Amino acid sequence: MSFPRKSPVLLGSAALLLGAFTTVSVHANEPVWDANKVVLKNQKLADGVYAYYPTNAEEYQAKGLPVATSGGFVVGDKGVLMIDTMLNKRLNAQVQKLVRDVTDQPIAYAVNTSFHGDHSYGNMYLPEGTKIIQHQVTKDYIDNHFEADTQFMMQNFGQGRGN
Repeated sequence: MSFPRKSPVLLGSAALLLGAFTTVSVHANEPVWDANKVVLKNQKLADGVYAYYPTNAEEYQAKGLPVATSGGFVVGDKGVLMIDTMLNKRLNAQVQKLVRDVTDQPIAYAVNTSFHGDHSYGNMYLPEGTKIIQHQVTKDYIDNHFEADTQFMMQNFGQGRGN
């Protein structure tokens, strides 16, 4: 089986995430992060460009702990492009509120940067008419491995923590 070529940044991120899973499992029998507890905040990066990430990100990074999911959005003249729709309805609602705090433009597009649920399960909560942008490999993986991915997500993030 061959995989698309990954950038060194993505490979490094994957290695850090794998290390984070190992580190956390040694310290506690808790998931890497709990989707029912994460609170997201905005950070303006440039005119119309925002990142969103957990409010405890700096604290966790300083301790060497894994930081929960993150993403961003870009406000255009006719709409918003959302980057990663999050794991569940709760987190997606937070992201949509963060967008609404900045603009009343519609969420026209959403980009799935990964097939994992913490990046894409929030797709179902997007406003009607939002167009999903994703690599064909991501779409194929979701279409063919959804159940395996949900099992992976529950194993690593805890069952019942995706409300």
